[in-house]
Amino acid sequence: MGVLPPATSGPSVFMRLFATLLLSLALLLPAFAAAQTLEELVAKLPDGKFDDRAKVIEAIAATGDPRAAAVLEALGEGDLAFDKKSKSVIRVVEEGRDDFAHDLFTDERLRELGRRDAKKIRINNNLRRTIQAAIGVLRLRADDPELRLA
Repeated sequence: MGVLPPATSGPSVFMRLFATLLLSLALLLPAFAAAQTLEELVAKLPDGKFDDRAKVIEAIAATGDPRAAAVLEALGEGDLAFDKKSKSVIRVVEEGRDDFAHDLFTDERLRELGRRDAKKIRINNNLRRTIQAAIGVLRLRADDPELRLA
C-alpha cells in the first residue's frame, strides 16, 4: 500500500518535457549558427531579389562577426560585386581609370577587372536603410567602447 503509481500528469511531467525541449534546442542552436558563417552569408548576397538581400543583411548583422560592419559598409557604398571568374563576392576598388578586385575579408588586391568580369551587387533605398540599421546594431553590440560611441 505504500507504493504510489508513477506520475502521468501534473507539473513534474510538464517540467520534464519542458527541460527535454530546452536541452534539445540548446544542442541544435550551435549547429544552425555554424551553418551561417559570415562567408556563407556574403556568398548569398548576389542571389535573389531585394527582399532576399534584406534577409541576408539582417543575418549578417546577427552573426556578430567583427568583420560584418565593414562588409555592410562596402555593400552600402556600392563597392561589392560578384566576380564571374572566381564565383565569389569581391570589393571593387577604382584606381584611376581601372577597377581592381580585392578580397572582401583581407583587402588583398587580386587582379584588374575588365568591364564584364564582375556584376555589381545592386541595392535600393530600402536596402540602404536596412544596411544602416544593421551597422547600428553591430556598433551597439561591439566590444570596443569607441565603436559603440561612434
